[in-house]
Amino acid sequence: MAPVWSAQQDAALKAVSRWLKDKNGPQVFRLFGWAGTGKSTLAVHLAQDVRSVRYAAFTGKAAMVMRKRGCKGAQTIHSLIYTLVSEKEGEPRFVEAHRLLEDVRAAWCRGRAGRTAEVGTRMPVQAEAARWLADALDLAGPGGRVVVLDYVSHSRELAARPWTEWVRTYAAHGRAGSPHLHPGSRDITVEVAVDQLATVAPPTSDRTQAEWLRAHGIEALVEEGRRRWAELGPAGGLDAIAARSRVHEADALLDPAGLGAFHVLEWRP
Repeated sequence: MAPVWSAQQDAALKAVSRWLKDKNGPQVFRLFGWAGTGKSTLAVHLAQDVRSVRYAAFTGKAAMVMRKRGCKGAQTIHSLIYTLVSEKEGEPRFVEAHRLLEDVRAAWCRGRAGRTAEVGTRMPVQAEAARWLADALDLAGPGGRVVVLDYVSHSRELAARPWTEWVRTYAAHGRAGSPHLHPGSRDITVEVAVDQLATVAPPTSDRTQAEWLRAHGIEALVEEGRRRWAELGPAGGLDAIAARSRVHEADALLDPAGLGAFHVLEWRP
């Protein structure tokens, strides 16, 4: 028996069908929906007329749910980029799987990396981050504000540096070494290429975290914390201890060699 689609599902199917047939259309089609609205079911139905299909999700749990919904072979996006192998002692790790870029993407990367970039140069492509910014700006609307806090750089500068400097891993509140080792045991992050976000809209302001926090009165909060601790001391209980903690927390947040080097990018639509 043929499936019965809701009006929204039917509209989605038609939109995706048009996109698949448009050879000059965008490379990515985004379909959003709350959990349980039928995204996986739609994906399986659409895949019936596509010659080659790979299902992927951000997390292993999401990939497992997709497999249960009929998305055969669904896996994490990370495992599509890397190939899992085992060393002699049996410790699993990832190795990189290199793929050639199509001409359009290769030309875009060369334009960002600069003419002097050598073959094999690495640079993050943050198309999803740019799309997120576009959606966030639409959501914020006039009078709203979008704020991004992270280490930032520019594509050309990133391409000139070793990739191990701008790809970072963390586990147990500390740096965790190579992203290839111990799959699933660490968070992987990368510096933000502000020029790629600026293709959506240039940021209204770009300040270090230390500058931004000072502009928003962190030093006044610290002085208030010092005063409360001086007045109350240990007898003041948790409130006094929390006030004293502001001093140490502020030192960490303003440290130019640490978190203070974060940048705060702001957009005001």
